[in-house]
Amino acid sequence: MQLISYPDYPTKHDGTVFVAGGAPCLHDDLAAARDLRPDPSIPIIGVNQVFRVLPTMAIVSAHPELLPDRNTIVHEYPSDQRVPKQPHQFADFVWRGPHLTGGTSSLAAVMVAKAIGFDEVIACGIPLEQTGYVEGYREVPDGEFSGKKQMTATLQQRRKSWADCCTAGHMRGIYSMSGATRNILGAPPALRKEAV
Repeated sequence: MQLISYPDYPTKHDGTVFVAGGAPCLHDDLAAARDLRPDPSIPIIGVNQVFRVLPTMAIVSAHPELLPDRNTIVHEYPSDQRVPKQPHQFADFVWRGPHLTGGTSSLAAVMVAKAIGFDEVIACGIPLEQTGYVEGYREVPDGEFSGKKQMTATLQQRRKSWADCCTAGHMRGIYSMSGATRNILGAPPALRKEAV
């Protein structure tokens, strides 16, 4: 699967990246992920408003108009629409490709993380459950994650989009620390200890 950015994304990354969503389990997930991958230089890509909660190298959002003007915002762009001649006023890069829509901004974030070269992507705070939002994150009233209403067809469809991407083989090297996404993707493997 090929994702395309406009303008061309200039850097090829490698190694591990944490992709941080806005669920209340974010900090616990990050702590557990850092126990598995203790390298303090591992970058974080945030989803939507996570920049309000912790520092990130980039933000991926299907809703850049809700974000303040800041550097390195990466925006997913639906594949069935033309890429604009200029990026969105709040986005440095506009992405398009299959599977970028329908599974939340967090699905776009893990896909973009792979597209820019990261070998291992670990989703933290992205359980795809109705748990509400981490403190400091602006709540989306009546959103499918708000926890204020019954399980919605929208949330079921979001999970199906993640599962479909996994079944199609697009999620190799992508893992999750919690919830429905962990059930779909699996947990990150433990690091093998070097032989002494």
